Amino acid sequence: MSKTEFLTTYLREIGVQTPVPLVHLDHYTASKKDAAKLPKKKNPIDTNHYGNLGTMSLQAIKCQDCKLSESRQHAVFGQGNAHADLLFITDPPNENEDQQGKCMIGQDASMFDAMLAAISLQRQSIYTLSIVQCSPPNHRDPTSNELFACQQWLNGQVDMISPKVICVMGRIAAQALLKSNMALHDLRGQWHHYRGIAVRVSYPPIYLLRSPKNKSKIWQDLLAIQAHLA
Repeated sequence: MSKTEFLTTYLREIGVQTPVPLVHLDHYTASKKDAAKLPKKKNPIDTNHYGNLGTMSLQAIKCQDCKLSESRQHAVFGQGNAHADLLFITDPPNENEDQQGKCMIGQDASMFDAMLAAISLQRQSIYTLSIVQCSPPNHRDPTSNELFACQQWLNGQVDMISPKVICVMGRIAAQALLKSNMALHDLRGQWHHYRGIAVRVSYPPIYLLRSPKNKSKIWQDLLAIQAHLA
């Protein structure tokens, strides 16, 4: 699916009719005059809060293609630099993220920021999204159907950001992205590829909070990513 086709489908899903042809999506910024032509939506998403992916924010999407949309409180959208060289894909949103509609908050956020600082990066320079946008009830793993339903939006965001490296953090995210049943520790330490992009598997920030003695493992992953980006 091309960027234009993806964005056209996305806009149709949220009830927006494009006032102009969708061309040069990566470089076009809607003016206030253009934005005024768009039909008003109920409960609009604050795109500045979540980041901007060009003409229309992908975060405004209202996915209703699976059961997770029925039990969630908020969809947890990606956020960060839409032109980032480094994209982080995490496990499904937890309860706190579901309540606030934000990814990487609380203790996870502090640890994640420290991980980024270790390789001289900040949140503003990377992009982060979840393998699915809704939190599964009772902390269960998402089903294959739920992962499949969210995959088109995941792929669309990956294609539009077009990073140089993807760091996938967590067992669920790693196995789903790489279509593997291998344990997370077996997927680590080597390069994989997804849609032509180099992928490194690592542990999520919560792992460091629970097992601080294993910081060296994540440090090795971060160094490998840093070297690849360089």
